[in-house]
Amino acid sequence: MTHSSLIVIGCGVLGKHIFKHWNGNFTGIVKSLDSVKALSLEGINARHEMPNNLDSQSVVFATNGSPNQLEAIKSFASSNPNFTGKAILISSTSYYQGTQGPVNEDSKGGDTPRSIACQEAEEAFASVFKRGWVLRCGGLFEPGRGPFAYLSRTRQIPPISTGQQLALFSYRDLQRLVIFLLENEAQTISTLLCTVAKCPTRFEYYSAAFEKLNIVYQLPKDPLCGPIYQADKLFQIFQPIDFDWTAALN
Repeated sequence: MTHSSLIVIGCGVLGKHIFKHWNGNFTGIVKSLDSVKALSLEGINARHEMPNNLDSQSVVFATNGSPNQLEAIKSFASSNPNFTGKAILISSTSYYQGTQGPVNEDSKGGDTPRSIACQEAEEAFASVFKRGWVLRCGGLFEPGRGPFAYLSRTRQIPPISTGQQLALFSYRDLQRLVIFLLENEAQTISTLLCTVAKCPTRFEYYSAAFEKLNIVYQLPKDPLCGPIYQADKLFQIFQPIDFDWTAALN
């Protein structure tokens, strides 16, 4: 299928994946000239200024962190007041930080600073764009990136209760999902929670990771707590390749 023009704001790992599979005009927006040069070497049409006077193209916001996403959304809206194209916000399961129990797309956000920042970015996105999707993604992974790679390098894990679930979603599935959605029509803003089918607790994940790395460990097994992710809506329309959490043990 031939695709329309796509702009990825914050063209990092995800943007490069999308570029390789996008059959149409592609522009990557980054902050520094060094990043522009690096992307150009990979064949990507890269810029460090926000595009302006766009109308019917598609745009993906993939900058690092909710505050940067909020800044990018405001800047894009200011520069493109007549934009009517489709838009995707790569949001985060940080939206649910501080909540307890089952959560899905309709659940309220938490009350921590990270959750509030995530909510503010999503609210700004929904106020600017009329067609598109908010993708609340678990921790992204691929071989060499993600919690397993971090553990293998540092031999450390975050100081978070082992009873909390570890939300996970692969880069390649996110790339596939973004293109799948952009190939479909959208008349409103919809939200999808993007995780593997059943997220492991941190005890389950890090026990398996330590064993695979042959690291002697002692982990407390805390009671189940925090948000419990239910991504049923995603699995009704899309089949991830890396649907099982063990795919993140690489």
